[in-house]
Amino acid sequence: MTAVEGEHLGVPSVEVTVRAALPLFGLLGVERGLEVRGHAALETLP
Repeated sequence: MTAVEGEHLGVPSVEVTVRAALPLFGLLGVERGLEVRGHAALETLP
């Protein structure tokens, strides 16, 4: 899992990337697996 701060569509944001193996049988999985990314706006608390 990684998290990087930056801008998304001109708004300060954070991008989180999660990589996980897909189990085929027990603990054996596909080498490349699954990758999911998400963006969220950063909030400034008063």
